[in-house]
Amino acid sequence: MQRFILLFTLTLCYSMLFGQSKEGVRMMSQGQKNSFTVTYENGSAKDLADSWTKFMKKYKGKTKKLKKTEEYFTDNAVIKEMSTNTVDVYSTFIQNGDYVDMVVWFDLGGAFLSSEQHPDAIPTLTKMTDEFGNIVKKAAIEEELKEQETVLKKMSNEFDGLVKDKENLESDIVKFEQKIEEAKKKIEENLVAQERKTEEINGQQKVVEKVKTSLTEL
Repeated sequence: MQRFILLFTLTLCYSMLFGQSKEGVRMMSQGQKNSFTVTYENGSAKDLADSWTKFMKKYKGKTKKLKKTEEYFTDNAVIKEMSTNTVDVYSTFIQNGDYVDMVVWFDLGGAFLSSEQHPDAIPTLTKMTDEFGNIVKKAAIEEELKEQETVLKKMSNEFDGLVKDKENLESDIVKFEQKIEEAKKKIEENLVAQERKTEEINGQQKVVEKVKTSLTEL
């Protein structure tokens, strides 16, 4: 049951990674232009920006970061389903706590993409953001897997340490038992030696008494 709850929670979490884009006019390097915003959960703005840069390579455009505006600019992207012309794509990534807002603008050449003016191109936009969302989702799962594997490795190392400690303790017990047996044997030998020494002392005591008697007689 706990495993089911964990899987359900992870599935719910990752299903929230991306959703439908929100359309609206926003300020960017080219002025107030129509944009589309998609919110992603987990990850960082930089990671998503790097992933987006790689993602846009399939559209044959060259992507670079504009230092003055912090926007990512893809020049002359080929998005045939969206426009017969090449498309200039502008994007920015905004960190909001655990969430990242990706704002993207599509310059179709003379006009920026909007659902009002270009309704036939919106499915292509949705396809692109969904595909990118899957990439983000996969990256998040891979990161979670990496973290959980690290935890597992740590637990395994701790277990190996416990096994090693047990082996060392068992080895100590064997050594202590050997020392105990050696000590018992030495005690027996010591008792025999004490008996012999007692006999020697008694014999020497008689010698001393005899000498004392001889001295007294003088």
